[in-house]
Amino acid sequence: MLSEEELNKRIEDYEQRNSTLKIECQIDVIEKLLKSDKKTLAFVYINDKVINYLGMDALEKKIIETNDAYIIYKFADKFKDVNIEKLEDAIIKLKSCKYIYEFAKNINGVDIEKLENEMIILEDKEYMLKFAENVASSNLYKFLYAFKKINDSEKYIKIKDKIFMMDESLMKIHNSDKSDTIKYLIENKTENNNDIKLRIYFSYLNCFNTSHIELIEFDKEYLEYMCFVESQKAPFKNYGKKVKIKKLDIV
Repeated sequence: MLSEEELNKRIEDYEQRNSTLKIECQIDVIEKLLKSDKKTLAFVYINDKVINYLGMDALEKKIIETNDAYIIYKFADKFKDVNIEKLEDAIIKLKSCKYIYEFAKNINGVDIEKLENEMIILEDKEYMLKFAENVASSNLYKFLYAFKKINDSEKYIKIKDKIFMMDESLMKIHNSDKSDTIKYLIENKTENNNDIKLRIYFSYLNCFNTSHIELIEFDKEYLEYMCFVESQKAPFKNYGKKVKIKKLDIV
């Protein structure tokens, strides 16, 4: 006859074995689903117990091995404490413009610069535009130059218009008192490319007689300069063979 202490130990071992067996069965189901055409059902079986038993690294490896951009994206979106860098690298490797965009737009902690560089390299014009328009911290000047480089004047103009609608300094240059605008740019010289704007727009702002028609030429000069700045950075330095850029009627 078992003592009470022995019985409790046997019960504890029994419950532990059953719990472990149940988790291992869940993992087996997850692995089979991830290899099937019903991969999304695997998420039903992934819980904290499975993650603690298997380990997040091992689980991420199984997700990445599906080579399914949607599954990788949903995994990053659904679960906490994942390795975002590892998952975003997997998305980039699959060259899925849709999920590079979705990753950048919806997943916290991603490397926006790395994702936008890859988007530009893949040169999917529609997703490039979506990225520039909808990813909050995207570099609009980088996309401006990218559309100039591939000679897409329509999308270039869309990005240009967004820049002028969102940039406080440019809005002041276009709509505020010239003297007040100069003071604002000087006081905020170290922010938002205002030092560059001062150098380009100063002669316009400092002259009472300059008109909005003349302002168009200053806008062109500013955009050309910002495009040049971006042309000296990634991904354009490693963008394949050089392409001759046509002069676009952009303003």
